[in-house]
Amino acid sequence: MNIRTGADGCPLVGGATLTSLVAGTSDDKKYRVDFADGTRCLLRISRRARRGQTGEALAVMRAAEKLGVPAQRPVQCGAAGQWRYSLLTWVEGALLWEVLPQRTEAEQYALGLRAGTLLKQIHTAAPAKKKPAAPECRPSVLRHGDFHAKNLILRADGSLAAIDFVGGCGDPWKDLCAIPVGEEANPFYQTGLMHGYFHGAPPPDFFAALAGYFIEDVRTRLSPADPPDVLDTGCRHIQNILRWFDHFQRAVPTWYLSNERSLS
Repeated sequence: MNIRTGADGCPLVGGATLTSLVAGTSDDKKYRVDFADGTRCLLRISRRARRGQTGEALAVMRAAEKLGVPAQRPVQCGAAGQWRYSLLTWVEGALLWEVLPQRTEAEQYALGLRAGTLLKQIHTAAPAKKKPAAPECRPSVLRHGDFHAKNLILRADGSLAAIDFVGGCGDPWKDLCAIPVGEEANPFYQTGLMHGYFHGAPPPDFFAALAGYFIEDVRTRLSPADPPDVLDTGCRHIQNILRWFDHFQRAVPTWYLSNERSLS
């Protein structure tokens, strides 16, 4: 397949129609690609400097594909000019983030359970070879890297599929603290996510680790180079985190629902 970029950086794909997509917070360029035979794909383009991160994302997707984990799959990857591109399968369905408000609290929790089970499958499919960094006691894995409801598709058969992999190697629990930047947490979905991942209540040391990752998020979220809209969203995200953890006077976030009987 011939993929190249024009002088303006816009990709050119032979025999296909491209539609620019505005989604996510990364600076990647995304396009829906419609081929003449009816096949549809997603084309994601990033600068060559991000090769390592792109490679980790592809590694997770390929490992998940081998075990049949429902997720986006790579079709073709390569380079064109100053860009690297990934042509990925198109996952049909509804964005889970948009579906959740339309469901009952019990259904939101059930969708969280499904998401947690899916995340566990991804981590099982893609164990990392490198040893975990001390004092981490959990095995290091290749992670999704941005596992929140805006990166999950609810398919027609009711199953979930993961999209928009970022990649990264390390503690699998870090994937459980992904909440869309600047958005409010959904208590029923987020609680279900954790219960689905752990097959019940999280272990005793989980919430201390979770709080640590949110602290890291607060410390590294903003940069003086960010444009005004990114700064505004980042500030709102930090304010949300501080409120969820009462300025880290508590380890368990306010949105976690510990009474499981109220969730069914």
